[in-house]
Amino acid sequence: MKKIILSLLLALVSVAAQAEDFEPLKNKFIQVGGLIGGEINEVQYIYGGGGLAGGFRFDEKMAILVKADAAFTRQFAQFNIIGIYLGPEFQYKFYKDIFGFVGAGYAVSIANQGTSPNGTSLTTKETFSSYYVEGGVGYEFQAQNQFSILPQAGFRYTKVGQLNFMVPYGRVDLRISF
Repeated sequence: MKKIILSLLLALVSVAAQAEDFEPLKNKFIQVGGLIGGEINEVQYIYGGGGLAGGFRFDEKMAILVKADAAFTRQFAQFNIIGIYLGPEFQYKFYKDIFGFVGAGYAVSIANQGTSPNGTSLTTKETFSSYYVEGGVGYEFQAQNQFSILPQAGFRYTKVGQLNFMVPYGRVDLRISF
């Protein structure tokens, strides 16, 4: 599976790298993508998911979007957490197509089965409303006049009940401008 994912990423990057000069991207866009990382504080396990976003590009450097992500992590077979994240994100291209991003918003985390990482017993299912903040860097490869690929590296902090989830992650988004 890892070889398939890496091959797909390499193919996407090579297509974007061969791109010629295109027209500037239009202002409105939608994007879809996936992410993989690892929770490093409480669960200490692999974290993965995907999301959708819609946004507006103010100019060639600045964009704002509303992002909805869903992600999953677990500890052994006993503690599963599904996180749903909804909030705004601001992107700024600080050097050519390299951008930084920051975002924050509302998070809903659903924990179920077994025991939590700190030893507290859980019922079959508990839902926590909380918040998240995140930031990172990325690169926008323009592959066609309306299509771009955005590999990113980021860090997300989420407060879940009494727990503090910290997740460094990698993500690739596909963006269509219109």
